[in-house]
Amino acid sequence: MKIISIISASMIALGAASCSDWTDMEIHDSHVTSRPEQDPQGYADYTRGLREFKASAHRIAYACLDNAPDRSVSERDFLRSLPDSLDLVAMRNADRLSAADVADMTFVRADYATRVLYRVDAAKGAQAVADAAAAVRSGAFDGMVLASATSVPDDMAALVSGLPGVLLFEGTPSLLPASACDAFDWFIIDASAAKDSYDIETAVRYSVAYAGIPAGKILLGVVPGASITDADGVTRNSLAGAAYAANVTAGGLAGFAVNNVGADYYDADIIYKRLRGGIQLLNPARHN
Repeated sequence: MKIISIISASMIALGAASCSDWTDMEIHDSHVTSRPEQDPQGYADYTRGLREFKASAHRIAYACLDNAPDRSVSERDFLRSLPDSLDLVAMRNADRLSAADVADMTFVRADYATRVLYRVDAAKGAQAVADAAAAVRSGAFDGMVLASATSVPDDMAALVSGLPGVLLFEGTPSLLPASACDAFDWFIIDASAAKDSYDIETAVRYSVAYAGIPAGKILLGVVPGASITDADGVTRNSLAGAAYAANVTAGGLAGFAVNNVGADYYDADIIYKRLRGGIQLLNPARHN
């Protein structure tokens, strides 16, 4: 009986030790190695080439990000996850940046030379536009996107005159006072409903012929999920179609502008697959 008792006690002790091994918390190094840490020289070469390219003459790729949502659902909500090769990113909720937004802005502006813009809708009123202008003048942003679906009053247009950085107007150019048009670097014209090259050419012709905007200052505004058929009957997704139109169909355009860019995030192969493809078609030799 004593031998059995000794064996039983030993088993209990062993079991206690084993359970302790299974349940005790163990500290592990959870640091994720970033790209600069993995290959500092390679990363430096890559970002230098990216900055040099963005400083050169090329067609522009713009995206509007629905940043700082009330509840984030994934990385689609963050600036850091967008393709490095975007030239311009407008923050739709620029008046309520999150801490992550601020950190991401610092990163992409410094490393990738991505210009981050304050987007403001004229429908919010003159004070909202004045606040946006002040944020740009402070250096917190690299420029502004003024969006409007109605005529912009002279006094509101005057609020953005002379702003540092880049200035874009999102809407029909004729909605601006004629005297204010020269202040804008680019114009985003809505091509989100375009089905074919005729629709694209009509939108461009209206801006060029009736509003007097040079073709070289026009960005075709599109959204993911649609498609555009060119004059040869080739159908592409809307982002690739806009890139093709900027280069060929309505040649000489500045580039494209993608709204609701988060809708292009999910893909089994790579995030923002259509956006990346559109950028490659827009500027074939471009970094991505």
